[in-house]
Amino acid sequence: MTQRSAVLGAHSDDPVVRERSWASLVSAYWKPAYKHVRIKWKASPDDARDSIQGFFEKAIEREFFAGYQPAVARFRTFFKTCLDRYVSNEVKASHRLKRGGPAAALAFDDAEQELERAGAAAWESPDECFEREWRRQLFVTALSTLQQRAAAQGKERAFTAFEKYDLVDPPRPRYEDLAHELGVPVTTVTNDLSWARGQLRALVLEQLEAITASEQELSAEVRDVAL
Repeated sequence: MTQRSAVLGAHSDDPVVRERSWASLVSAYWKPAYKHVRIKWKASPDDARDSIQGFFEKAIEREFFAGYQPAVARFRTFFKTCLDRYVSNEVKASHRLKRGGPAAALAFDDAEQELERAGAAAWESPDECFEREWRRQLFVTALSTLQQRAAAQGKERAFTAFEKYDLVDPPRPRYEDLAHELGVPVTTVTNDLSWARGQLRALVLEQLEAITASEQELSAEVRDVAL
């Protein structure tokens, strides 16, 4: 498995690798985890926030994920099991943890607003919500990185074309109309879209490599997100 795996790196003897790995895992999982706790455990926003912060803090301190076995289950399934076990114990103890730790700077308000916009449908199936949010977070993070990369490489037009063609609800504009709007030939639009799509796929793949622990698991996740 690639050495970029944050699942494996989270228990590295190298503190730099370990810190970077945990940052990757928190980035990938905090929002699916927050929504899962809100929905499955019917936690208040404040309690869910404290639970997520406490969970990651304890996961690092006690190495919750050290026992993960890729041959038994996918990491995201194992992660959710660990999370539910933690919240269950927290509820039984009726103990709210202090806010802080590795999840202290996360945008919990954004996650809460997304839940409000989703409405009642988001509360129908906690497990489906977790899986759906897990996939969504992959692409949201990749899109943000793609936009930054496009700006750094002077390819803002390519990202704009991608936004206007791939990130809109149907019907999509014709290539000819998009080319006219951007003031470029149609071939430039197709080249820009090809670049942006390739970059996005690569960025999502990089994330999946980071949050899986075996080639088999990586291949399965790639199939699931239809890369």
